[in-house]
Order: sequence, then structure tokens, then C-alpha cells
Amino acid sequence: MAPYYTNPQNTISFQQICLQHYKRILEIATKEFTGGYWNHIILGNVINKTYETDKKKEFCQSVEIMADALYPHFDGVMTKEYEKYEKNYEEDDKKDKEKKEKKEKEISSTEKLIFNKKLFRELSCLLYRLDYLKGSTYSESVDEDDDLDDN
Repeated sequence: MAPYYTNPQNTISFQQICLQHYKRILEIATKEFTGGYWNHIILGNVINKTYETDKKKEFCQSVEIMADALYPHFDGVMTKEYEKYEKNYEEDDKKDKEKKEKKEKEISSTEKLIFNKKLFRELSCLLYRLDYLKGSTYSESVDEDDDLDDN
């Protein structure tokens, strides 16, 4: 049974997982950030209800999970940025709780989206510093072997 679980063809590296999640976040971000709503489809006498997710929340949660997954790999720069993010997020949560008690409108999801966009940019920079964005199909540097001789 061991070869089944350790077959190199079926394994996936942490880097690949991160890049797949990164791609998913980019896919979410390329669509309109709509709020959650119920979609009603009428087929004859049957009404089919499906819930369309809140794209802002979906983006925010995806970025937060990416940060959680990469947390052990944070360098000094990313650690400082993440501490700023957490501080801002905690302040907004306190404001939300105060506003709920006063029955006022909560802090908009747009403000939380802005925090998560900044965090996503920082995570992108971290992936760049960790060389996760370099691969066999994409590279930003020119290999020495690719230099052409004019002789």
C-alpha cells in the first residue's frame, strides 16, 4: 500500500498548492464583487433557489486562508505587514461590535475588501521573494545558457 500513497506522480508540493490557491484568488478577483443573493429560476411549476455567494467575502476569506497557509514562511517584511493587517482588522471588528450595540450600520465589506487587497499584494510580494512565482514554464530571469554568441 505504501507506493499508492507515495507515488511521485500523485503527490503535490506545497508550492503547487499555494500557486493553485493564488490562481483561484486571481479568478475570484477578476469577477464583479457582488453581494450574496438568492437566484430564483422558474421551470414550469417548480421554483429552484440557489444561493450566489458574496464575492467580497469569498475573496477576503481566500486571502486570509492563503496568509494562514504561508504564515510559517513569513519573512521579516511580511510579518510586519501581517501585524499591521491584524491590527487594522481588530480595530474594525471593535467598531463593528460598537455599531451593532448602537444598532448602526456595520463597517462596509468594501473597507474589509481594501484591507484584504493590501494583504494579497503583500502575499504576492512574499511569493516572489520565496521564488514561488518562478517555474519551468515561467521565469523572469534570463538563463546564462540562453545567451546568444555573436561569433
